[in-house]
Amino acid sequence: SSNYIGSMVKGTQKKQWCIGGIYLAVTALVYYKTIFLGFFSDDYHFLSVISNADNVWHFFLSNNVGESFGGSYGPVLDVLWFFQYHLFGMHAWMYHGVVLLVYATTAYMVHKLGELFTGKPRVGYVAGLLFLLMQNHTSAVAWIAVMPHLWATLFFVIALYGYSMYSKGANSWWYICALVGISLSLFTKESAIMFPLVFFCADVCFSTSGSLKQKCITATKRILPFLLVLFLYLIIRQSIVGYVIGYYGDQTST
Repeated sequence: SSNYIGSMVKGTQKKQWCIGGIYLAVTALVYYKTIFLGFFSDDYHFLSVISNADNVWHFFLSNNVGESFGGSYGPVLDVLWFFQYHLFGMHAWMYHGVVLLVYATTAYMVHKLGELFTGKPRVGYVAGLLFLLMQNHTSAVAWIAVMPHLWATLFFVIALYGYSMYSKGANSWWYICALVGISLSLFTKESAIMFPLVFFCADVCFSTSGSLKQKCITATKRILPFLLVLFLYLIIRQSIVGYVIGYYGDQTST
């Protein structure tokens, strides 16, 4: 296990860049038409909100469209929108290009997870390509306003990779990477709230030492700081939008 981790960490940069390039090329080949879709629907709403914002700091104290109650809380999303708007303006193809880059990078990280969990590079390729070619991902790739799902997923899989590396014996920097990644994911999209269960299951299922009881105890200890991040997020969300759970169809926000 330690030898495998060493080879993963010290693997040649050229090989990793080539693998990443493969995923980027396949993404571009499959989804290149999205570059020409332009803006539509909620894209204009976000562009309006961001274009009237002087800075990004107030989004940490408001919902993701700058309001003081209701809606969704995701300040990292607004930061991403803010910088893209000031870099790209109203050139929609550039936003779509970023979406494709994020999607390809996520597929690459899924590849890395598949390889890490099984020790088999072929499994990594299968996992990454299956993710990339999933038909139900089309709307997330084509619609700019849905990019919080893509960014949150990217941060999530990076965090899961870092956590899994640490659980397999790598140094504590991987654990810090996991904490940062999951914080970014959670403060981008609420769907990342499921991470304690995912991390716990990954820790128990792919750990190679100890009894099941010991694995559960170790996994519980490891996720405690992540649970603290989740607790802080829920407190902030409650104070900003007025509820912990709910958004679409929530009667208290109307």
